[in-house]
Amino acid sequence: MAWAGLIWQAWRDAGWPAALAAAAWFLVRLVSAGLLGFPFFLLRMTGAGDVKMMSVVVAALGFGRGAASVGIGLCLGAVLALGKMLRHGSISRRFFYLCAYVRRVFQSRKPEAYYLSQRDGTECVIPLGACLWIGALIVILQRA
Repeated sequence: MAWAGLIWQAWRDAGWPAALAAAAWFLVRLVSAGLLGFPFFLLRMTGAGDVKMMSVVVAALGFGRGAASVGIGLCLGAVLALGKMLRHGSISRRFFYLCAYVRRVFQSRKPEAYYLSQRDGTECVIPLGACLWIGALIVILQRA
């Protein structure tokens, strides 16, 4: 509840105008981050919950620290995905799938879903929300 603390502190220090301004900036960051992540959900590269979690993290921590925490979380997710592909022996298959996807999208000039569970199964799915949480925790603890 860092954002609630910031709004409360702004209200206590400068009154209602400052508290409303703090709440408005929180909403601006929330909506901005959500809009940036929404195309990745539409292309089924991430889940809606992951986009919402990224938005809340950016809104609560601010653009700079929020982007850093999301970046760290995505890097952790990439490492986890690599480990999962190594365990399943599917690195070359996933790489060729990615190349074919990029080629189809560029040739047809129409975006399409990258991942469909009926077609791709669940072996490539990772818990990105947990990685995003760890990224936020790292950024928060760095400041402490």
